[in-house]
Amino acid sequence: MKRRVQDNKRWNRSMSPNEAWDVDKELDAMTYKRSALESLLRADEEADSTAAGSAAPVSRPLRCVSCNAIITDENQISKKAKQHEHPRMTSEGAMQVFRVFSGAKGVVADEAGPMSQAWLFPPRTAVRVCCAGCKADVGYAVSDDPREKVGAFFALRSNAVKRDTKDTLPDA
Repeated sequence: MKRRVQDNKRWNRSMSPNEAWDVDKELDAMTYKRSALESLLRADEEADSTAAGSAAPVSRPLRCVSCNAIITDENQISKKAKQHEHPRMTSEGAMQVFRVFSGAKGVVADEAGPMSQAWLFPPRTAVRVCCAGCKADVGYAVSDDPREKVGAFFALRSNAVKRDTKDTLPDA
């Protein structure tokens, strides 16, 4: 990429415009390749799970990164606007990736005060939720919007929960 940047710096208007490097075109191509690879990997995982036979799929719990308490599990994965993951700029100015879940039994409303957040998924409001075990901030409980079919859901920060790698559900 550095080489292309240097090539662009050497370009002048007497040269053909085709010789200039189009950053947007390159980024679009990379985005397309990534999404195509991700969809192929998802298709492979679905094929593997259906080829496994009639065995019930194992639902791995998702745990709090601070105290390792179970927050939710893979059966609760949901989508909003056809996506499970949603990058958002927080009110503090940091970029966060929120994952959508239909339920999260291991969370409680933040006792510091239910600050309503409308920036997360407008026009819905969201209330901050914490891990029931250690009270660490894990995301938001997002209200229902009658104009949509999704219903209420949880938007959990991707860096606040981790996937359990064990094949069996541990005793809670």
